[in-house]
Amino acid sequence: MSPRLHPSLLREARSIHKCLPLLLPECRTIQQAKQELKWLIDGFGSSSNKLQRACIKRYRHVPLQYILGSQPFGSLDIQCKKHVLIPRWETEEWSLNLSNSLKKSMNSMNSMKLNNDWNIVDLCSGTGCIPLLVIKETKKLFVMNSLKVNAIDCSPFAINLTNLNFKRNFNNGLNLKNCNISFNTHKLNILNEVKVKKFISGDLMNRKINILTCNPPYIPPLEFINDVRSSVRMYEPKLALLGNLEFYKNLCFTWIKLDLIESFVYEIGELSQASYVQQNVPHTWVTGVTYDSNNKPRCIFGYNKTTSTNYSTIFNNFLDESYHPQ
Repeated sequence: MSPRLHPSLLREARSIHKCLPLLLPECRTIQQAKQELKWLIDGFGSSSNKLQRACIKRYRHVPLQYILGSQPFGSLDIQCKKHVLIPRWETEEWSLNLSNSLKKSMNSMNSMKLNNDWNIVDLCSGTGCIPLLVIKETKKLFVMNSLKVNAIDCSPFAINLTNLNFKRNFNNGLNLKNCNISFNTHKLNILNEVKVKKFISGDLMNRKINILTCNPPYIPPLEFINDVRSSVRMYEPKLALLGNLEFYKNLCFTWIKLDLIESFVYEIGELSQASYVQQNVPHTWVTGVTYDSNNKPRCIFGYNKTTSTNYSTIFNNFLDESYHPQ
């Protein structure tokens, strides 16, 4: 439980703006509350009843992104709705790093003989922020060579929102008319191995997956109770938050075992999750861990060194783009 706010802090906030005290329970500081108030005024106007209602929602710990309805994510404007996880800056950071590493590797990629479709599959897609950002940042790479991107989630709310964000950011695909790129969504429980095999043989037609990305639920229940902010616990979907090793086991013993995956990037919450993957991938795989700019372990990546594609160039660039722990 957060400590009580001092009355003097509330008085100071009220002297600045009548709505500012409503933002303090979540923001905790005058500076942060003023920043949120600015965003809310930009969204609802400075003197409207809508502004006061928005501030009351924030007082009740409703996430700011659900109130405003969107969240910047790299060069994208991602629409946010309840029942779907709000994109985090940590995810934005590594998604940009991955996209930049692909762009830096352009010359190498052009020599990779990509005559067939190049496939990226994103699991636990939520808003679709990861695959959509990769498309936005790398679309110029795929004019001659083709790219197929598939976004997968078990939640119908997430699938609907991903499709909406694709339309929102790519003008319903018209902004990709000069690129050889396709984007599709699929409702699928990836922990069901039978359904995964059916999806791969059906929708993917047993094609290789060049990069498998995923931001899985990885917060253990005790940590969720003790360490997660009230707004997250109360309003964001537990389905997208609570987990430990389930999805990393699924990576090692379902996706990699099917022998169609050539590389992967999975977000992590702690090093033990990365260690689990490193201990359970085949010996032909090279793995590594990247850190975010808050000095926290953030991704486990890996690639099969026996494939004809030179993934070492891509992932060496990914390491270079990422924060180096002190």
